[in-house]
Amino acid sequence: MEYIYIGNELGGANSIGASVSAAQYAKDLLKLREMVDRLYENSQQKPMIVAPGAFFDDKWYHELVTKTGPNVVTALTHHIYNMGAGDDPKLIYRFVNPTYLSEVSKTFRQLKNIVEKHAPWSSAW
Repeated sequence: MEYIYIGNELGGANSIGASVSAAQYAKDLLKLREMVDRLYENSQQKPMIVAPGAFFDDKWYHELVTKTGPNVVTALTHHIYNMGAGDDPKLIYRFVNPTYLSEVSKTFRQLKNIVEKHAPWSSAW
């Protein structure tokens, strides 16, 4: 197993359906790391932990990495649906509009800053 992916839009201000606080998510990730370390104790390789797969929320992500601490999450992931609904007849025009595409770069910069300042052991995916 190369990685364990945990999450799917459960955290942050824009979670869908269910919502998990950053503090609870951090506790769950710490427990998962404990289990992975125990199960793979004698293995040469351990699977990476990839999380949270949520809509980006600067405050929520910051709290998550602060509460998990180092070497728990290997890669921080997030979801972006900035193009809108797939059935929108104008969708194709958003893909060829560099100005529209550039609007989402702020989210990537924010996540990059969190990794650099608060989670240098991780990477942004």
